[in-house]
Amino acid sequence: MSILPVIDLKGGLVVRGVAGRRDEYQPVDSVLTGDPSPASIARALRERLHCDDVYVADLDAIGGQGPSWADYAAIASADLKLWVDAGIADGSRSAELANAQVDGAPLHRIIIALETLRNASQLAQIVKSIGVPRAVFSLDLKNNQPLAASPRWSKAEPIDIAAEVIDSGIQNLIVLDLAQVGIGQGTGTGKLRREIKRRWPRVRLIGGGGVNSIVDVERLGDNGLHRVLVASALHDGRIDTKE
Repeated sequence: MSILPVIDLKGGLVVRGVAGRRDEYQPVDSVLTGDPSPASIARALRERLHCDDVYVADLDAIGGQGPSWADYAAIASADLKLWVDAGIADGSRSAELANAQVDGAPLHRIIIALETLRNASQLAQIVKSIGVPRAVFSLDLKNNQPLAASPRWSKAEPIDIAAEVIDSGIQNLIVLDLAQVGIGQGTGTGKLRREIKRRWPRVRLIGGGGVNSIVDVERLGDNGLHRVLVASALHDGRIDTKE
């Protein structure tokens, strides 16, 4: 288990996520660097925290715009491998990301998010086009309810969505409640994660949102998570280089 740092991109800057209220996100104020540019934050993650990869949530692309390729290149130039959520709604965006080269390398992981995938029946084909090792599904919740673009999943139980997603070939699964992001009060998804791990022990689970300290990270690792998503605790210095 290891930390996977998160960069939230909006308008060409790194912003701080708070409870999923994206219209309120402001440029991040970080102990790592005084500059909220993607390049500066990426260098700090690499040089000060010795990170190897980073989760990039492209909020403009998630909102319907095109991918922020220049920002991805700036982040990748710090010698970081990219996990990119760029608002996959259908097969065309997934193919664009799957075929992309950023700073001379393909994207390390590509996120298919419940929040943006419009047609659930397309998931298996999208996973195939990306390739199972690179495909990551994000089971997005808000206050424990599915945050789903696909009508088929909007009223479904999260565990039933997980079953369908895993049946489509997904081996890397994020469980994230956006209402918990940036408030340092825990992930709020423990019961669901434990049930997924019980039913599908070989699925690599990734979680986060609300991580307050290294104690939270260790606890999540003990509960079977493969990676833990962290942003605010790194920028506030609550998790530092030593930890």
